[in-house]
Amino acid sequence: MSMLSNSGKESRGMLLALLGVIMFAGTAPATKVALTSLSPLFIASGRAVVSGVVACAILIVARARLPQPKQFLILFFAGIMIVIAYPVLLTIALETVPASHSGVILGILPLTSAAAARVLLKERPSPRFWLFAIAGSSVVISYSSSGTQLGVGIGDIYILAAAVLTSIGYAYSGLLVRSFSGWEVICWMLVLTLPISLPLAMLHPPTDAMLVHHEAWFAFAYVSLFSMLIGFFAWNAGIALAGVSLAGQMQLFLPFITIGLAATINGDTIDLKTIIAAIVIVVIVALSPKTLTTPATIPIVKT
Repeated sequence: MSMLSNSGKESRGMLLALLGVIMFAGTAPATKVALTSLSPLFIASGRAVVSGVVACAILIVARARLPQPKQFLILFFAGIMIVIAYPVLLTIALETVPASHSGVILGILPLTSAAAARVLLKERPSPRFWLFAIAGSSVVISYSSSGTQLGVGIGDIYILAAAVLTSIGYAYSGLLVRSFSGWEVICWMLVLTLPISLPLAMLHPPTDAMLVHHEAWFAFAYVSLFSMLIGFFAWNAGIALAGVSLAGQMQLFLPFITIGLAATINGDTIDLKTIIAAIVIVVIVALSPKTLTTPATIPIVKT
């Protein structure tokens, strides 16, 4: 009965994580639209300010409890990774590389997330899990890079750094959701990093807000509310139920969901290669939970 209960819990967690990934998948395309009229640093920091103000209101209305001093430090550090570093690095990278190209390097997110969870949270995925994770990441990277001439440009380095840093943030989120609800974790991260994001946004405002295309403002609103806030409600809840390593496998779908959104919104063509690669990814993700047989030992931050 316990094993069935754990299996149902993990399945719910993976579904919630997938919901978060679906919202995250629109980040790069929306950012590219916003970049047509807004500066990269304003987009990256401004989205954190907007979501931070909303998060502050949510915490007040919900009468959320205050974290302990040690929890404040963890929340702030994880917030630096997720709220500041990742958006800044990704947005700067997207000035020089296409949104679809980001999938080449972001395809390693399941691996970097599992590695961060292994080191920081002592989660212990089995060797077979690592094989599936490597296989899935390899498929994503091979697909994303096929038909292109890849060089290790500055944009690639920025995206790689973003993937590594956000994985560290995810790992600490996995620690925090043992004491807080997923929505509380991201809300506190956003509020605690406002002293950084607000001045940064004020230093890089639009030259004339009236001249910014409404499409750019709409895209900015998306990355502010969905990429930075609502998506994390589902993602952190998924981490709490399934663990960082297992929930992280859902990130394998991110490049393909992004392509699907691009096809719907921009009229991009989806070829047979994309369909085959997506099927392979689905099979790998479906099989990977069965390999996470070693219990995870995740420390709890006591309240």
